[in-house]
Amino acid sequence: MHIHFLWFAYRGLLYQYVGLGPERLRPTLRDGALSFRPLMDAERSGIKEMRLRVVPAKDGETFSQLSVREHNAVKMEYTAVLNGIDASKPLRAGQLVKIAVLKPYSGPTYNP
Repeated sequence: MHIHFLWFAYRGLLYQYVGLGPERLRPTLRDGALSFRPLMDAERSGIKEMRLRVVPAKDGETFSQLSVREHNAVKMEYTAVLNGIDASKPLRAGQLVKIAVLKPYSGPTYNP
């Protein structure tokens, strides 16, 4: 087994990279560690992050309708479990429901 450690400073923060793998992957671990660099705009624009939102239901709205209206990115079965509700029953007006939505990655801002 080979362990590759690398610490480096970037934009005022200290990062630690740790790679572990069989000896035959030593070059891959090294290359991975040394590949750190700022994202290009085209790369950053292709990244999506999943965000949790809490949204109110409309009276009599089904779980499926709410998921479509709010662009829920998670299977309804998982969302029902997350909310502790029966997805087959209609929702009450104003009932708060947790959903997940995909948004473009904005990342932290850096002010030198």
